[in-house]
Amino acid sequence: MRHFARTLVVLSVALPAVLGVASSCGTTASETRSGDGTVAGSAVAPLLWVVQEGNLVTYGEDLKELDRFPIGVDGVDSLSVTPDGKVLFALSGKEVTRIDLAERSAKQLAALPAATKCEEYYGPVLLQDVRSTYVSADGGAFCATLQDRNDNMASLQVTYAVDVTSGAVSYSVGLDLDSGCGGEQDAGTERCVHVPRPGSRGAATFEAVAGEGCALKIATGATINLPKREELQGPCEPGEEGVSASGRFFGASVLVDDSGDNIYRSLYFVDAQKGILLQGLTDGAVGDTQLEWAPRADVLVIDGTVYRLGDTVETLVLNRSVIFVP
Repeated sequence: MRHFARTLVVLSVALPAVLGVASSCGTTASETRSGDGTVAGSAVAPLLWVVQEGNLVTYGEDLKELDRFPIGVDGVDSLSVTPDGKVLFALSGKEVTRIDLAERSAKQLAALPAATKCEEYYGPVLLQDVRSTYVSADGGAFCATLQDRNDNMASLQVTYAVDVTSGAVSYSVGLDLDSGCGGEQDAGTERCVHVPRPGSRGAATFEAVAGEGCALKIATGATINLPKREELQGPCEPGEEGVSASGRFFGASVLVDDSGDNIYRSLYFVDAQKGILLQGLTDGAVGDTQLEWAPRADVLVIDGTVYRLGDTVETLVLNRSVIFVP
């Protein structure tokens, strides 16, 4: 997993003023906030949560801060949200913190125990991909799958289930490549069937254009040429990287190399309405890169950098794991 820097760096791009946006200094006496950080009467919808300097911070769809309150932890590797959007869980190393949005409070819920025999043999397991933490479909368990290395190189994989009320922890071993765990196997993780994180679920419509170059033909009939950024190890076979909420923008990728410790791919983002490639976005990724699209706005996050797409691209650099408001 890419470990985000612990120092906050924010690049604020000038945006149009929006009436009703809260000051980043906090709530004024006349403002009323809901659990997700929305200010009553505000025209700005909440977009995402992120932990900064020991605070849970809500940003709006204009990429400006709406709200913050202290939770007592920092250096968070991932955030997960319950299906009803009322409770968040923060994983920091192997510490799990429960954050109740309506109560604006947080408490340590559990510490994930070592899979002793396994970790003595392989070494410690850590979070490699933020998409490997989630809340079970029934809302009763926080689930986390940790590994000794990334997907391309992992020898050990352990899934943990934490009861969201009691904090009781169980775990199971999903990968034991060398049979080094000596039969170690707990139980109680049956609820941990992967649940997708909040995001746009649209599908891009394009096809690869045959030829020596690398190009896409999109639904409007336009052809988008993809510039070669690195030497490809195989043919140009563009894959999907998601679609924005409106359907106007989508991502595509081309595999560069999967022979080493990581799977490298080049990223491309297209404005399907104008038939052009977007400029100014991250142009490369590995297997565990966090690349997610917001569920209700033309916004995506790539490893802690948030992009709002339109006729121009606006950027917010957070250097933190974020999760979109469902």
